[in-house]
Amino acid sequence: MKKTFLVLLVFIASLSASLSASAANRDSWIKWYTQSSTYSGIVGELIVPSNVNATNSSVLNFQLGLGDYVEGGISYTAGKYKAFINTGFHACKNTGKSDSECAPYWRSEFLNVQPSPGEKITVKIVNNGNSTFDFYVNGSRVINGADWGTRKHFLTIPATTQVKQMHITTDTDGKTHYSNASWQNVKMRANASGSTYTDWNSSTPVIAAHQNQSDFIIHSKYDPLKTSR
Repeated sequence: MKKTFLVLLVFIASLSASLSASAANRDSWIKWYTQSSTYSGIVGELIVPSNVNATNSSVLNFQLGLGDYVEGGISYTAGKYKAFINTGFHACKNTGKSDSECAPYWRSEFLNVQPSPGEKITVKIVNNGNSTFDFYVNGSRVINGADWGTRKHFLTIPATTQVKQMHITTDTDGKTHYSNASWQNVKMRANASGSTYTDWNSSTPVIAAHQNQSDFIIHSKYDPLKTSR
């Protein structure tokens, strides 16, 4: 009987370790696209989460995007928050180019002032219609003295695209977590001049493209998109 009990304990410990490992070393995301491809930009307010942990190269990303062409937002790694913009780094890499050759298509820098839980950060991406994009954080294109300004995309893309909002984690050790991150007041740029923005709300036709959805608690899908992990 004692031997059976010990075997059972070993099995439970092994199962627990296996489940913990299964949640580590993987990328997970909650991703919503608009069905429509008629937008030339997107803007939204990130509510900074609480209870944050991302160590050993783990990363939290909260981002908006123009289809799969351009994405930018706020990330958390190494105990600090960054702003980042990706305008084709992976597309560049797929051509066999080196990191240094592809570097102009990916920028990230730590925020000068680190935000507190519950604080609001406004992110805006504008498609200029000529394969360049404006990226704003809290209304400014200047972060840590570097003018990110107009970022060129690696490939030519349409003047209008789908837009998206995402919560994404890269978990390397099974210890990544956060509470109550949200994109709120998300709006889609409905014309090239930016004179018209449309609210992204529960009546907006959307497409889900989640990965490892069970890693998240989804408090609300959108308006706002609010999750914990």
